Amino acid sequence: GLVYIQNCICYGITLVLMERFQPLEFLRNIQKYKVTCFHLVPSMYYALLNLKEFESFDLSSLRWVVVFGAPSDPHSLRRFQQYCPKAHLLNGWGLTETCPPNTVIPLGSKKIESIGKPAPWVVVKIAAEDDTGLPQGEVGEIIIKGWVVMEGYYKDPKTTAEVIKNGWFHTGDLGRFDEEGFLYIAGRKKDMIKVSGEIVYSFEVENVLLKHPSVQEAAVVGIPDKLRGEIVKAFVVFKQEAGSGGSRTATIEDIRLFCREHLAHFKVPHNVEIRESLPKTPSGKIQKEKLKE
Repeated sequence: GLVYIQNCICYGITLVLMERFQPLEFLRNIQKYKVTCFHLVPSMYYALLNLKEFESFDLSSLRWVVVFGAPSDPHSLRRFQQYCPKAHLLNGWGLTETCPPNTVIPLGSKKIESIGKPAPWVVVKIAAEDDTGLPQGEVGEIIIKGWVVMEGYYKDPKTTAEVIKNGWFHTGDLGRFDEEGFLYIAGRKKDMIKVSGEIVYSFEVENVLLKHPSVQEAAVVGIPDKLRGEIVKAFVVFKQEAGSGGSRTATIEDIRLFCREHLAHFKVPHNVEIRESLPKTPSGKIQKEKLKE
């Protein structure tokens, strides 16, 4: 984040600072100050899109719309771009330890479901459990090396040794490359769910849930099960008008039926829990560990 502030100072770019992210105030600032660029995490986009006032704001000043920090739903990003068609949508990826951006979508690319191609200052590889490279199309852990990767965690050699092996930083993110060299996030390694020996990527199930017209937010976790090892559990937040006497209503069975229509049977959530909100970090990322408690 410091890099972007330094850019503003270096090139004389006006910076609009908010004490914390408030969706309505954020849109007001774009309209008032004619903002041309912003960086958000996916959950913030969802919050903006679900504001009833969203369509009333003038977003025509936007030239760059950037999403970083977590896997994103391409359906939501495309919907957002409809309201700022002149803006370049940039999806990218990187970690604090690797000084992002490490990958970014090339200008003009329509593959917004991808996090782009590796930057020239890093080497990115999809690795199996033994760190050997996997072929194109196969999902494995994203590992990275380059001069931008940190030397280690401060006074924590044990954790450093766990993530940096043979010069490669192990990100904990799962992904795959396509035939054109675009990288796609499949989720976090720790979020991978094993149901009766079958692998379920939580991100895939979450994307399906977010396509349901009544769902505003969704998070998927694995919970222990004596018979299957793990089962899929979904936490969903309905849109304001849904499930509360509004124009759209949904039940837990509706949600599961919708998933059955779009997912393999073992990926369908065994349990669905309706929440008023989901726990998040200050930067807007959903805290799945708290959902597992």
